[in-house]
Amino acid sequence: MRIIEKLKSWFLPAFLRKFDHKLLLNNPVLWTSRAHLVSWLGLLSLAILALIFFTIPNDPRHESVVYLPTFFVLIISVVGIIIWLIYLLRFNVFKRFGTYTWKSMLGSFLLLFASLGWFVLLPFLPSAIEAYRADQAYTSEELILEAERMNFLISELIYDSLIVDFTGDTLLVSDSLIQAENDKNTYVIENYLEGSLNICTQEFLLRKIVDYDSIVSIGNGYYILLTAPNYRFLNADKSKNYFPVKSLSNLEFYNSIHRNYNSDSLSKWRTEFEKFKIKYASDEDYYLNRTYYESDGSSYLDMLGIRSIEEGLGNISFRKYFWSGEAIEVFFRIWFYTVLGLSLLIFVFRHSTTKVFFLSLFVSVLLMMISGLLGAFLSLDEIGIYNLMLLYILMFFISTFSIFKSTRKSKIQGVALNLFTLVIGFLPVIIVLYYNEIISSRYGGSPNYYSYYAEFEVRIQVAEIVGILLLIILIPTLIYKSYRKWYALPDE
Repeated sequence: MRIIEKLKSWFLPAFLRKFDHKLLLNNPVLWTSRAHLVSWLGLLSLAILALIFFTIPNDPRHESVVYLPTFFVLIISVVGIIIWLIYLLRFNVFKRFGTYTWKSMLGSFLLLFASLGWFVLLPFLPSAIEAYRADQAYTSEELILEAERMNFLISELIYDSLIVDFTGDTLLVSDSLIQAENDKNTYVIENYLEGSLNICTQEFLLRKIVDYDSIVSIGNGYYILLTAPNYRFLNADKSKNYFPVKSLSNLEFYNSIHRNYNSDSLSKWRTEFEKFKIKYASDEDYYLNRTYYESDGSSYLDMLGIRSIEEGLGNISFRKYFWSGEAIEVFFRIWFYTVLGLSLLIFVFRHSTTKVFFLSLFVSVLLMMISGLLGAFLSLDEIGIYNLMLLYILMFFISTFSIFKSTRKSKIQGVALNLFTLVIGFLPVIIVLYYNEIISSRYGGSPNYYSYYAEFEVRIQVAEIVGILLLIILIPTLIYKSYRKWYALPDE
């Protein structure tokens, strides 16, 4: 007990201990969630872990091993949730003490969500800090421009080994041959291959020209589309998504290499390249020993150390942009739905009997197995699966509503109420997905479908918001009254 008291004095300031005592006396429902303590300790844990991860050496050029600290923090979070649950489940106002209003039930759910949110947030911290450190070490502009400069230096340093010949594809423009081929088939084509010769229409040729560096006409409808050798040994293409910059085309870069070559500048170029190599090359021998990098050490890639620079650039980009673009939305959904799922499970457990709660879990697994078997034997498509899901929700709702006319506590009604509470927040999303499958099956491939699909992501986001609002509205109304009525009924 003395150890616990010392820990409290170290980590819980006096004002928080006073607030905890006051909350216990005046609002035991809010106090049981320990949300105020979890929030304080959550902030404290984030600060301590952030300090640790900012202090630990972490070279952005090296391969990320962020999964190791993430797994470590995940274990800490799981242990924290278990300790929190031990305190949470010791005191249940709904089942034992005091007046429990609809405000109490809604507040209980929101505080469960807030408390679990801190625990689930912690494992995201290592990767976020790693991405921040890489972002501070290298800018997107820096990666793009210096990768381009290194490509120039590499090309000049190995100038005598460069491939100088263009590669070409031969095309024959002949509308008559295409028409004859179309007459043989039931479908329309714009080109076909005859050996290495690509026979095509004039329109096809005009579209293909933009993909090549040059075109040569050799008469009689024959054309050769030429591609310049690619001298870009390194790339920072991922950075271009976040820093738009106009780069030289493949042909322009090819010409710049050959026009600027000067043997007197080799020494200066080599010195400049070595500085870039120190800045970007990964010094981990692990990379150089990989099977797909095995060589005799005599190639220019080995002599200049291009592979180690390539690895370093790849590692920097992976770390720097790990939380960029759609990743934030994906990580937020992972966090949100993990917290929501755990909150609903604990919420249902606290408002139901232990036997009925675990019976609800068993029934949910049983329904998934039955749905899988029905889907396999009846060859149900996505629409059939969504029909089953909507049918289940309707059954849960009808059984839940029947509680108000019951005179005895029914386990079936209790299970239905639990499952209804768990799934009702996802109803709008299921409806949007269901509707999307109907549109896809009826109008797939038509312009109307593509115009709808362009708004699909927005519709899903709206459905998610509506689902959360629906859950928040039903908890203090239908769900509250159903649990109060069912729990107060005499046993069967």
